[in-house]
Amino acid sequence: MIASPASHRRRFRRGNRSWFFAGLTLLTFLVAITAHSFWIDEACTAIIAQQPTLPDWWQHLTADRCSDLAMPFYVFWIWVCGKVIGTSEWALRAVNIFWFAGGLAAVCWSFAARRALQMGVFLAAAVSPFAWYYLNEARSYTMQLSTSLIVYSVIYYWWQNPDTNLVSTRRQSWLFVTALVLLCGSSMLSMILATVPLLLLGVLLPPQKIQKLLRTDWLAWLTGILLLGLLGCYYLWIMRLGTHATAIAGTDWKNPLFIGYELLGFAGLGPGRLEIRTDGMHAFKTYAVFLLAMAVAFAGLGMYAFRELRRKLGTQKLTGALVAIAIPAGLLVILAVFLHFRILGRHFASFAPLGFFLLGVGLAGAWRSGPSGRIVAVAFFTLYLASTWSLRFAHRHEKDDYRSASGMARQALLEGKTVWWNADGDSAKYYQVPITAGGGAGHAEALLLASPLPETLRSLVPPDVIIASRREVYDATGAIEQFLVQQQYQQSAALTAFTIWTRKLAGTDSTRKTP
Repeated sequence: MIASPASHRRRFRRGNRSWFFAGLTLLTFLVAITAHSFWIDEACTAIIAQQPTLPDWWQHLTADRCSDLAMPFYVFWIWVCGKVIGTSEWALRAVNIFWFAGGLAAVCWSFAARRALQMGVFLAAAVSPFAWYYLNEARSYTMQLSTSLIVYSVIYYWWQNPDTNLVSTRRQSWLFVTALVLLCGSSMLSMILATVPLLLLGVLLPPQKIQKLLRTDWLAWLTGILLLGLLGCYYLWIMRLGTHATAIAGTDWKNPLFIGYELLGFAGLGPGRLEIRTDGMHAFKTYAVFLLAMAVAFAGLGMYAFRELRRKLGTQKLTGALVAIAIPAGLLVILAVFLHFRILGRHFASFAPLGFFLLGVGLAGAWRSGPSGRIVAVAFFTLYLASTWSLRFAHRHEKDDYRSASGMARQALLEGKTVWWNADGDSAKYYQVPITAGGGAGHAEALLLASPLPETLRSLVPPDVIIASRREVYDATGAIEQFLVQQQYQQSAALTAFTIWTRKLAGTDSTRKTP
């Protein structure tokens, strides 16, 4: 049988679309991932990946009892990756490719029947400021984003294709369960947020479809329940051990605003994180015009998305879906408030696919509506892409430069100078700065100081060089800042999140900068 010209054209368009998706995915990986310096949390990941044996890996995790112990699947995955491809900055970030490519492939599959929506959701995900930022970070957030992208893609496919055959449904059930278990094993917080897709199943799918899934794919669902139960027991056990997150700050009314600001792609157009930590809400004034333009474009796109979703879902189901999303999110914020844990956008990485879907629906609806809608879509996407580009290349969005600071510390030690390291110890260890936590340091090692008391500093001999990082983390008592003033140190260099201080030599008339 000879294929018709129309069939040839359809295959040609599908082939072109597949090449476009593959090319954009490859471009994303080539541009988004860098070999820049690790910052604090990434250095913790790198130290985990460097453990020589599995018993050493486990001993390291249980000795620290920090939040890494609450990411069991990710920390095991990154340890295996470290053995296969190494523990350099680029290598430990590049493994995010595996997860994100899988998530984008799930989008291409589940939305294939609606090409405009497929393109909208794919673009929203592939060039997302949020996704790019965490693709370039050796932490579990891309794993969380990507596994949840698979979960929500399967839900969408079931919603739009209620009558799929038995074999396809069984494969999809295993894919859903596997992705859900991986999501929950990537972070203890994900156990709370993973209830969202389960609630959405109840809202979006008719009872008959749910019964069919449970009846025909019972082995997949039973396996998922057992594995999730084991994960729950594990998380309860590590809580009894005393595992906890670093308590740098708490959660207040600004945190939910920042979560939405970051997830929806505004962050690249605003101030850098160091500016926000230093100046608070005042840091946003300089960038108000760009952020307002983004907000207006997003509001316009949101109108198209809301209209499309209400038409497709109906008011009752749309309300139910919003409630299903809001309850777990609100619960997590409330827990953060009472447990004095700072909740941020990255902790809601599994919510990012919901944002991609919202933006994709808005882009598709706006594009179909005519010239005015296309102007809104182009304006939003231009700002969205500018935000992504800024996060990747703008100096204000660079992360803590531990590599350069460590190089300065090693050089000072080689010159026979005494050094105080007022920064993260794991980062110093990764970048091979010899440090001691004892009562003093000689010319061969730097003294590690984290939020020391004033009387501790008075008992020490003033060093030649002080390398200081974030005050709110490593000088919470203000003792280092006071010491710099009293001993008349002068700033000799500045790096991202670092200042380097040296002793003022007798007889010099240098102008000292205020710490």
